[in-house]
Amino acid sequence: PTQRAHEREKVQTLRDAIGSLKPIYREVVTLCFLESKTYQEAAQILEIPLGTVCSRLNIAQHKLREKCRRASR
Repeated sequence: PTQRAHEREKVQTLRDAIGSLKPIYREVVTLCFLESKTYQEAAQILEIPLGTVCSRLNIAQHKLREKCRRASR
């Protein structure tokens, strides 16, 4: 496949992986990575402690890496 098709496939894999996350992880990923909110802003929006935002993002990143790794096999 062309480079552009390969990139589209990677983007779709990531979108699918984000969509498959539990809502508590998906919401922090959406706010911080897709909507470019700071961690503090995300904490305020979600009404949770800053440390919880950081923890959820860490867990979400590990889950996304694994889902994308499995999808690329």
